[in-house]
Amino acid sequence: AKNIPLPNESLNEIWLLNSLHEIDEPEICLKECFRLLKHSGTIFIEEEISETEQLFHEGCNKPLYFFKDLEKLLKASGFQLINTEQKDEKALYLTFQKP
Repeated sequence: AKNIPLPNESLNEIWLLNSLHEIDEPEICLKECFRLLKHSGTIFIEEEISETEQLFHEGCNKPLYFFKDLEKLLKASGFQLINTEQKDEKALYLTFQKP
């Protein structure tokens, strides 16, 4: 998820569905997402979330994010949180925007 052969600011939306926790270098991936999104572009994220203790994804056994850590990661990449919606008892839908 780095050096994607598309021009800067060429996308309106990027969707990361149950996958951000599997990316080894999420900071690099999110910088690339920021580069690709147009001004006011949106990144939609669906992730299972750890709430009180560190949980691991049952499919890949990688650690899941706590909400605060996920939000901090996206903000550090330049995104602003627009919306959070509970998907089910495990996962959230998060919407971030490139200012």
